[in-house]
Amino acid sequence: PDIYQGTELWDLSLVDPDNRRPVDYAHRRELLASLGEPSPQLATDLVTHFADGRIKLHVTRVGLQLRRQDPTLFLEGSYHALDAGPHAIAFLRSRGSTRLVCIVPRLPRTLTRGERPFPLGDVWGDRTLEPGTWKNVFTNERFETTLALRDIFATFPVAWLLAE
Repeated sequence: PDIYQGTELWDLSLVDPDNRRPVDYAHRRELLASLGEPSPQLATDLVTHFADGRIKLHVTRVGLQLRRQDPTLFLEGSYHALDAGPHAIAFLRSRGSTRLVCIVPRLPRTLTRGERPFPLGDVWGDRTLEPGTWKNVFTNERFETTLALRDIFATFPVAWLLAE
């Protein structure tokens, strides 16, 4: 991740952050400690209260934990683009038996018609991805057989799916 010191939460500056600004590290430590383990309940809470920035902190934390657990997947793993339709970007990273599918929404406002902040659930229709058994590292939800985007994005707006 490309994160400037002090931008672990939302930073809506129109310029690069000035690293000389004071950073409230105590607040960031407190929020980080409050996150706990990934779960569907945590995901729902983070989406509901997305303005507090914990959702960004969660994605960064879990992503960095996965990279620490398996650095070779990120350094040497192969990259394969996946067709997720016009409203999602997806790719597969693999190395040996380890496989990770990364999926993010594209043009989400067209899916939600501006009625909600994130494209969750049925707005994804019947679009599916790779079959298999997967775990979303951001929510700890498990998926078997064909991956339906409406299921993957039922509770959280981004997914890193680790093959089990």
